[in-house]
Amino acid sequence: MNSSPWSRRRLLIALGGLPAMLSLLQACGSAAPVSPTSAPQSTTARPTASAAAPAQATSKPSGQVSISIAVRPESSFAWQAQQAKTFAQQHPEINVQVFQVAYGDMPKKQLTMLATNTLPDVLYSGNKWFAYTAYKGAFEQLDSYVKAAKVDLSQFFKTSVVDGQLEGKLYGLPYDCNYGNQNTLFFNKDILADRGVTPPTDDWTMDDFTNLCKKVTDTKNHVFGTNFLTENYYDFACLARTLGGDILSQDAKQLTLTTDPKALQAMQWEIELRTKPAVAPNRSEAQAQGMDFYAGKIVFWASGVYSFVPAQGLIKDKFKWDVVLAPKGPTGLRGYEAFATLFSLSVQSKSKDQAFDLITVETSEESGQLGFAMGTVPSRPAIWQSAAAQKMSTIWSRAATWLSDSTNKGPFPMPWNFRFSELQDKWQNLADQVFYGDVPFDAGVKQIQDQCGQIVGLPRA
Repeated sequence: MNSSPWSRRRLLIALGGLPAMLSLLQACGSAAPVSPTSAPQSTTARPTASAAAPAQATSKPSGQVSISIAVRPESSFAWQAQQAKTFAQQHPEINVQVFQVAYGDMPKKQLTMLATNTLPDVLYSGNKWFAYTAYKGAFEQLDSYVKAAKVDLSQFFKTSVVDGQLEGKLYGLPYDCNYGNQNTLFFNKDILADRGVTPPTDDWTMDDFTNLCKKVTDTKNHVFGTNFLTENYYDFACLARTLGGDILSQDAKQLTLTTDPKALQAMQWEIELRTKPAVAPNRSEAQAQGMDFYAGKIVFWASGVYSFVPAQGLIKDKFKWDVVLAPKGPTGLRGYEAFATLFSLSVQSKSKDQAFDLITVETSEESGQLGFAMGTVPSRPAIWQSAAAQKMSTIWSRAATWLSDSTNKGPFPMPWNFRFSELQDKWQNLADQVFYGDVPFDAGVKQIQDQCGQIVGLPRA
């Protein structure tokens, strides 16, 4: 059985590999299904002419193996359920149950299911909460499975693989990877042309950005150069990294806002966008109806590359636009966070080998291509550099080159104690008033350092 210390994959590793047919030997039972947000869908399928015939086992199995998978319900992630169905069709000896669990519900639901022994065999995590759930013992270590299945981790963005690790051990394979929420600048080409401004390239700097914003800002008509505002500590980390600093110490046990001069410089630069040259809307202006890029009120809109497809549908032919990577710092750096979403194998699964096989399908290049076509951001650079991506925009290949150059800094800045939610909530409450100039700079950053630093310094729970 897979519940024994010698699972089939571990045995394969020990023996140096056996014929592929042995990988279809069935295990006994499965983990109890998760309490779903919608009813489970059984994707058991009869063999079809196109489905691969099951290999013959050394002894005839006594019924189907059942595995369950929790997937995201959004339309852009419909490929996850589709791929589970395809997997079931290709493996009629396996019954696959699919549960939809909303992204916002998954962090707490994972811990509840762990405590009640109801984890699905396969489940997804955002790396915001992934490390803590792994630390609590919910996920099976995947290094031996990856080795036995010969999964080539180099085909993923390196930082997305790091996001799937805890203390050097792999507990998740990435299927989605975003580099930040302010690291892509969408710009209105018509307004630039009207002002006689040459559009920027990926080689522009932070000073170039500020100067261009000054040239196109028209406060009389409520048109602003940018809306750039890092609402999250991890997006601010991208800006600090662009200047050569960071928001956490190397061991992630200390907040470094006031001890890292580059982090302080980054905060001062962002504040001055609203207070010194006033090229970004203040609080009341930002809340005004229609103060957005689509209405022509923001010239350089800071967002993530994931906004490209929605932007096409919303802008249509209203105005000409293009997209560029966020500006570089003085030394040529451009920081990022590499936010990954991952599939993991439950420690409670009694059919771990079959469940891991499903994970390899859900994180495959084929799945990445399906997801990209639906609007998700795959974790494989080859898809960003594909012909389909280039047909959409060269921003994908340009971003892939940037994220893969091993010069710029990531990945996601997770505090050592995994207290992400506490840190983010406190940061957002305090930093917002500093960025809008509502409190003096020195007093504001000290308050952030003291209160957020206290959270980062707490022990693991």
